[in-house]
Amino acid sequence: MKITQKTYDQALEAPSVRAAVDRRARAVLLAAKTAAYAAGRGHMGDALRLESGRRSGAKTSHGGRRPYGRIIAELPDEQQEEDSRSAKLSRTKILRRAARGR
Repeated sequence: MKITQKTYDQALEAPSVRAAVDRRARAVLLAAKTAAYAAGRGHMGDALRLESGRRSGAKTSHGGRRPYGRIIAELPDEQQEEDSRSAKLSRTKILRRAARGR
């Protein structure tokens, strides 16, 4: 059996795939918040949030719309600059570790 683009797109639309992406994103969010609080950066832990949806498909030749889950840390510019100088774990390091599962 050959998998066509239509079959692939239908698989991505399945509720089970979207639920799996959502579960993984929530797990990463929890890990990132835990790491931020453990590193003494509660303000960053409070700033983390989850954004989920489906990609537009504009960049693909076939218009596939994959589901995604994105962790966003919205900190003011002043706070980011201060944290980058003084923090033991930067925002990037915390998110990277959370995504890897450490």
